Amino acid sequence: MKTCKKSFGLKFQSLWLNVSEAKKRIAVQATTVQSAERSYAITRSRRQQGIGSQLELTDAELSLNQAKVNYLQAVYDYLVATANLEKHWAEPGAWQKNAKCALCHPKLQMSLSYAIMQGS
Repeated sequence: MKTCKKSFGLKFQSLWLNVSEAKKRIAVQATTVQSAERSYAITRSRRQQGIGSQLELTDAELSLNQAKVNYLQAVYDYLVATANLEKHWAEPGAWQKNAKCALCHPKLQMSLSYAIMQGS
């Protein structure tokens, strides 16, 4: 039973940590996109007023596009991490095996229930 608990706990913890970290990266990248959008708007306004250069505008646009790509990568990473977590539970016999492990370790059962209720 100890091996069962340890294996279940480590796998669940690793998969859950991947989902949690990916979710945090989405929030960080969303903030980065907002900042890049503001920077681009300011740079575009400066360019329209004749104060800024085309190079500054192109650089701001490049930064905005890179921020958007990074955001989409974070979303992709989150979806992959979530799919891996769901796959772990969907493997033939995995649920029954893991449920037995969860029964012998109530904290793991509560963690799993919480994860399911949170939808990720």
